[in-house]
Amino acid sequence: MKTRLGFVSNSSSSSFFIVGTGNQDIVQVLWNRAGPARKRGCDHPEVDTKYCGQCGEPMWIEDEGNGLCQGGFTDDKSGLSFYGSDEPNYVGIDAAQLFKNGSSYDHIISLFVNACKKAKVDVKERDIDIHYGEAGNG
Repeated sequence: MKTRLGFVSNSSSSSFFIVGTGNQDIVQVLWNRAGPARKRGCDHPEVDTKYCGQCGEPMWIEDEGNGLCQGGFTDDKSGLSFYGSDEPNYVGIDAAQLFKNGSSYDHIISLFVNACKKAKVDVKERDIDIHYGEAGNG
């Protein structure tokens, strides 16, 4: 993944400023639960791994256009935003506008924790931080 500090604008990148996590275990579980609509790869019970442990088929089949678009994807239902290149590296709550509107860091953390709880993911405070920069597919 190409990540730069600061905000740069071009056609293959997306600037981000989130309160969330870069913990890859949490990012992957949330991506599997709140990422773009995808088709199941097999009929075995869902697990939070890339491949089914019973048949070895992919757990999810990515349709063209269902990955990260120019480095970012926001799930409207959960409010979670994902940033990376081909795969998400960070997940969180887009924080720039919330800070501008007077929200506190603690309030934005609670939004992220609650979104994770709704997805049945337990996130620890030690895993939450501010992440910012540029993510893109180029």
